[in-house]
Amino acid sequence: STATQVIKDIVSRIDSLDHMMKDLLLFARPPKPRRAPTDVAPLVSSTARLLSEDPMWQEVDVVVDGAVPPLLADPEMLKIVFQNLLINGAHAMHGKGRIHVAIDEVNTMCQIAFRDGGPGIPDDVREKVFTPFFTTKSRGSGLGLSTAKRFVEAHDGQIAIDCPPGGGTTVVVRIPMSAS
Repeated sequence: STATQVIKDIVSRIDSLDHMMKDLLLFARPPKPRRAPTDVAPLVSSTARLLSEDPMWQEVDVVVDGAVPPLLADPEMLKIVFQNLLINGAHAMHGKGRIHVAIDEVNTMCQIAFRDGGPGIPDDVREKVFTPFFTTKSRGSGLGLSTAKRFVEAHDGQIAIDCPPGGGTTVVVRIPMSAS
């Protein structure tokens, strides 16, 4: 009935406001990592498992390759970073396809590269993706990548986006192997 539809719509809008508030609160907090020895590969894998439990992302296959020695990092913060990057990749592929995560040690940095098979990001959009509140999604808060960037930088790391000519998007996170 139409009443049921209206209620469903209201609930979904409240949900979307709730997500936005959570994103805002996360973004507003100055990030202070609580560092502990953190094993990156299992953390990416467990975050990917959470994603696969969402019916929306059931057809997204996340493959994690490589490993590095444990980092001194904040696992909760990194989980939020990984979750944002995996969800963005899944969105880009409309919930179908493979996200490849490669973990490596590169020049004293732990490098975690998330590669999706989506259409890539146009140059003009790519310059803005880390800007707070910028979003290409109908229900997005525009805080996912800007929060990810702040959390990575709080670890003295960097995050960069590359769209190779072959298509897809690769987001590379680099975090120092040892806390300075």
